[in-house]
Amino acid sequence: MINIRHNEIKAIRLSDVSASQRREIRPLTLSELSTEKLTPVKGINPVTSGNAHSGSSVQHHAGNVQPVQQTAQPASPVSQTRTAPLRDKLPPAEKLLKKGEKYSITKNHPSAVSLRAGIGWDFSGTQVYDIDIEAFMLDETEKVPDDSWIVFYGQLRSPDGSVIHRGDSSEGKNFGADCEQIDIKLDSVSRHISKIALVMTINEAKQHGYNFSGMKDAYIRFTDMSSGKEIFRYELTDYYREVVSMVVGELYFRNGEWRFNPVGMGTGDDLEGLCNRYGIEVK
Repeated sequence: MINIRHNEIKAIRLSDVSASQRREIRPLTLSELSTEKLTPVKGINPVTSGNAHSGSSVQHHAGNVQPVQQTAQPASPVSQTRTAPLRDKLPPAEKLLKKGEKYSITKNHPSAVSLRAGIGWDFSGTQVYDIDIEAFMLDETEKVPDDSWIVFYGQLRSPDGSVIHRGDSSEGKNFGADCEQIDIKLDSVSRHISKIALVMTINEAKQHGYNFSGMKDAYIRFTDMSSGKEIFRYELTDYYREVVSMVVGELYFRNGEWRFNPVGMGTGDDLEGLCNRYGIEVK
């Protein structure tokens, strides 16, 4: 049984930060705030970061991190201005896949065994909400072997160490053009895992009526970590009001090859519903 409550997980993560790590946190300088390389993070002020899920904020000081208690209020749409769509910041795609176009990584890139999946998205209006990325590691039954085989913001590493989530964008992580990233070592995936489903979900979508119709320019791209070169990309095209989660694509092992299937399939299930579908018990 796993906990998928975003606010509880983030509170635990903050409490686990060591004193030495906290001393490394400092306020941004004016020159850093003005640099064009900084990408605005969804509804987060660079100096005082509001937690959209827990109703508290964290003020950054030179020597420590001091939580500031606030009265919990319902989440509300946040206005955000970007200088350009995130996808425009990417280099031209080496290989752009179409929906359903299965692609052999083993045949086309035999040396690419350590991959970085970069996922990005933008919003079509002023309403901005928190998107999360999950990797469900499935066996031949299309289920997880047990609850430890989901990699997400609350469980950043798979049991075999082959899949690592690099952090939640809502906590201020910055991955350049990508919003979130997951690292995958294909040669380290346990033999009983035959598929890795990569999923985008909207946090608290059903509570607040959020859906994919407010999104645009979503993509997933894979980089060979040994060379730093992007090897292929898939750009989503369908954004429907009925969709609150999206199976972006699937890495799967068949006939001695690792392949990628750009699925692009939306569903009305939120993260809890997807967990139930893949055999995970949720608290």
